[in-house]
Amino acid sequence: MRNLFLSIALLICSISSAQFLQVNDKEDAQIIAWLDPTFTDAGIHIGVEVNKQLLWGWVSLGVSHYEALNPSYTDLIGSGGFNFTMFEKQTIRIYTGPRIGVSYRDGNPYPLVGGVLGFEVDFGNGFTGGLRGWIDWREDQKDEFFGDEDAYKPGLITDHPLLQENGAIVFGFKF
Repeated sequence: MRNLFLSIALLICSISSAQFLQVNDKEDAQIIAWLDPTFTDAGIHIGVEVNKQLLWGWVSLGVSHYEALNPSYTDLIGSGGFNFTMFEKQTIRIYTGPRIGVSYRDGNPYPLVGGVLGFEVDFGNGFTGGLRGWIDWREDQKDEFFGDEDAYKPGLITDHPLLQENGAIVFGFKF
């Protein structure tokens, strides 16, 4: 895990030294909808958020719902961090940062904390699209709550039962 983060940091440093990456030169607000591409028969994982891109980074507040699990859950998430844009017209944005929030299952709140890494492409006229991945430490996954350690499938990065990996296809509109 540590090697992955060191590799990403080294890549960003080497690319930015070639003046390929740059910080934002404008501030935008954005409405984002995302969809987890792992559909199930029981439902899909969807979310919406308000995102503010600043000169130095970004902040967002969002809500998501996943109907496929029994019981289903709803997350309220705040996140923020740093972003870089690529190319002179800032066509591609790369962003990363921490996430913190609350997951509601059966009317009970459970804390979650994690990190996010994503990118989006500006298609013009305010429309954007991209991909996002995140890992959350979810207290609702403990055996005494709604998890079962023996039922977990290992993820791409970790196989710890409380660390849940997710990914999403992201669609946005800047205003």
